[in-house]
Amino acid sequence: MTLLTDSNNYRFERLNASNIVDLPYVFEAAFGRKQHAQHFIQKNDTSCFGVTNLGYIAYSESGEPAAFYCAYACFVEYQGKQYKAAQIGDAMTHPGHQRKGLFKTLAQLTHETAKQEGIPYLFTFPNKSANSYPGFIKQQWVETGGWQSYIIRVRGLSQKTIRRIIPLSDAAYMGYCRFILKFFSAQRSAFANSVIDNQTGGVLRSTDFLNYKTYTPNFFIRLKRQAVWLSIRGNTLLIGDIERCDDKTFPSVVARLKSLARLLGLGYIEFRCSAGIAMEDQFNAVKSWKYDNTQTALLYFNLDESFPGHAIKFTIADDDTY
Repeated sequence: MTLLTDSNNYRFERLNASNIVDLPYVFEAAFGRKQHAQHFIQKNDTSCFGVTNLGYIAYSESGEPAAFYCAYACFVEYQGKQYKAAQIGDAMTHPGHQRKGLFKTLAQLTHETAKQEGIPYLFTFPNKSANSYPGFIKQQWVETGGWQSYIIRVRGLSQKTIRRIIPLSDAAYMGYCRFILKFFSAQRSAFANSVIDNQTGGVLRSTDFLNYKTYTPNFFIRLKRQAVWLSIRGNTLLIGDIERCDDKTFPSVVARLKSLARLLGLGYIEFRCSAGIAMEDQFNAVKSWKYDNTQTALLYFNLDESFPGHAIKFTIADDDTY
């Protein structure tokens, strides 16, 4: 689909196999860092959820890639039923093309296409300092707070200390981490999202979803037979999600995570989620401390007004950057 605006002569194209290679150009201009085209190709291939390349690129009159807005499809589960959904991510505008109404036009095109594809519900997690945040608010997205973090301090020899004694590059350190994690790794297989209960819905943790989310470095392991989805971010073992377990098993899983973090030379374990999740009491019982992250907003937008968007909660694994 190609459209031409009346005012500034920008051309809008649905994302496809030919124009997706233009995304690294806009990304570097918008964020000041490089990203390979293959990353966007893999990330936008959401065909396992019934729709792919659900986004639009804006081009200037001269043909320069100017802005991008897209939705990454998935499924959410609520009260035993599955629904199509999509996360808005990688909304970006070249600095030379800001304040031209591109964000609004691209959003309208993407939302309309998502609605035609049978998607009733959109969500996103922008940083409040990002240029996109005011745009979402103007479009009347609903804000449900920010990430709530549960943080556990890990005592041991830190990677910083180790790397002062034994010089290791970032690549060599990650190689070491992958070697250690191989002893705990498990095949990615479906498990219950920890936020889902009788009153709360969440993103479906299907095998398709877990395999799709391999465009960034993250790991799937089992501890005490419980699925744990994790990533290494700086000095932190960032937990994407933990399979729900009883109050007796949970402390044992956390103890194993502490041992793993020590082996990796990491000082903290962190779990980020929506406020008021079912595991809140379990995290409080293992002496974690709770931190309300007000820098990130959790937003949703109903394309179908009957959808219970207020009842969906998230963990950091649902973020497109995880």
